[in-house]
Amino acid sequence: RSNYTLSHCIGDNMVIIGTTATGGYPDRRQYDRGNCRTDRRHTVNFSTVYMTPKFENRTARWLGSDWQLSGTARYSTGDWFYASTGTSTALRSGDNQTRANQILASPYADDRTVDHWLNPAAFARPANGEWGTGPQIQGPRRFTINTAVVRKFQMTERQSLEFRADAFNTPNTVNFDDPVTDIRNAFFGKIRSAQDPRIMQLALKYVF
Repeated sequence: RSNYTLSHCIGDNMVIIGTTATGGYPDRRQYDRGNCRTDRRHTVNFSTVYMTPKFENRTARWLGSDWQLSGTARYSTGDWFYASTGTSTALRSGDNQTRANQILASPYADDRTVDHWLNPAAFARPANGEWGTGPQIQGPRRFTINTAVVRKFQMTERQSLEFRADAFNTPNTVNFDDPVTDIRNAFFGKIRSAQDPRIMQLALKYVF
């Protein structure tokens, strides 16, 4: 089975300060309006389940029959974020940071790598007393394949043994997180973390 989802989440991007949610631009709601932080514009899912056949030979039937193999694959485009000054430039009480200005047409590096995802030259700090006007930037895409193998061994009428093996991110694909967004940071524009690597687990359940 497969499906494709085209979605677009729009909202007011809120900043959490302590226990209070507030707009990044007080009294300027139009500046906070945009893509939701978790908006994934395009998502494609594939899933499959296969059951091995029943073999005629007794030994082959015991060892090879009724294995259930399943897999899921998911691709999605990146989420959204802003480049930040890391400090207040609006000189307004309660404002702890603001967006950086984008001064080049594209915020990305010409040849995007982990160490050079955003182009530092594309951003500048707004002047004191001004709000930053930089647009939203889309982060790296995500692609994950998960697989599972399950087999139930019927021992007696009331007793069975179930074996299960799961592999999450089976091909060990690197799914990068967003880059550092504070233009003051020495690592600005670099990707410093990623999602989980391959994780495997085994389970054995006895039912009686």
